[in-house]
Amino acid sequence: SRSGSRFQGANTMQEKHPASSHSRLRRRAWLLLVASLPLLGGPLLSGCQSALPSENETMESPWPTFDHAKNAYDLVIPNYTTVDELKELGFDPYTIPNVGILTYLDIIQRFIPNTSIKVEDLDEGIQRCIKAREACYAYEAAPSQTKKKRYGSVAADVMGFRKKTRITGWSFNALIVIIDDLVVYKIWGGVPNFVEHKSRKTPLGPLQGNKDVFKQLIP
Repeated sequence: SRSGSRFQGANTMQEKHPASSHSRLRRRAWLLLVASLPLLGGPLLSGCQSALPSENETMESPWPTFDHAKNAYDLVIPNYTTVDELKELGFDPYTIPNVGILTYLDIIQRFIPNTSIKVEDLDEGIQRCIKAREACYAYEAAPSQTKKKRYGSVAADVMGFRKKTRITGWSFNALIVIIDDLVVYKIWGGVPNFVEHKSRKTPLGPLQGNKDVFKQLIP
């Protein structure tokens, strides 16, 4: 009878806490998975790089590459190219997206940022622009393209232990100053090919980035 009562008591305790053993098993499984993922991520998943996400950012413009934009810019000739010809080359804020218009006041702030720079020190085309006042304005185009691709261990990336990103692309900037309908000055700059690597490490993986997971592992 005593053994029967002990057996009955054990059953009663199991009935009161039916999920306790399952919770412990779940926590142990999580801990084992978290601890082993950094080791599994290298050789086991080295062939799954395509599973990592990628991202493309493109400033819409008529020029798909840096060379296309630079070639169009080179065809602009100060004191010769007209506004209609600029439109054919892709420099037109009214029909082409992402082409800005600057007033002569914007141009003054751009070329004379402080009093140490005198008007007579500037290019002749800019001097003529400042004297022309409202008759002078400028077109500014800044096409660019950026590609982001994550690489490295798929498991470490997905679980948040380590994220590596390779960023590539190009950027171009052109400023074309116009008086009435005639180009009087131009200048350009940009980066034909840039490459950047970013790496972020999170030693505790999902424990640092997900509070709900942390609460499940450590009640």
